[in-house]
Amino acid sequence: MNKDKLYREYEKALILRGEGNYRAAKDILSELAKESPESFLVHLVLGHCYWKLGEIESAENAFQNAVVLKPLRRLASLGLFHSLWDQGKHENALMELKRFQTLSHCDEYFEMLLAAQDDWVNFDESMKTAFRNVFDSEDKNNSTFSGPWLD
Repeated sequence: MNKDKLYREYEKALILRGEGNYRAAKDILSELAKESPESFLVHLVLGHCYWKLGEIESAENAFQNAVVLKPLRRLASLGLFHSLWDQGKHENALMELKRFQTLSHCDEYFEMLLAAQDDWVNFDESMKTAFRNVFDSEDKNNSTFSGPWLD
């Protein structure tokens, strides 16, 4: 598949995802991930589709691929964190928070780590809400998921 066709398919998947058709978007993105495994954006959006469909283990794998490709990208790290957390892999999830915070010195992550230590009961629900809010706000401006296709 040539780059123009890959980009058109990616744009089609973004539209489907924006319409809430996560399954169709996932199918396209899965094929794109095979065709172009070096595409950070494909893995990132694929992870989000899996997460929305409740396929959390697959979401973890997609977000892990995104993190490997772009270790300092916040959405990839948050996606990996939440997919690990939702599977009960709390220690691994917190290790991802620490990894990202160490590399990026992100104040938000530091606050998340403090919240996790202070209140485990409320931490779970507040993190899910934060993850939904981040992806929803990125969806509204859509600039995160567009641009150079192999970003």
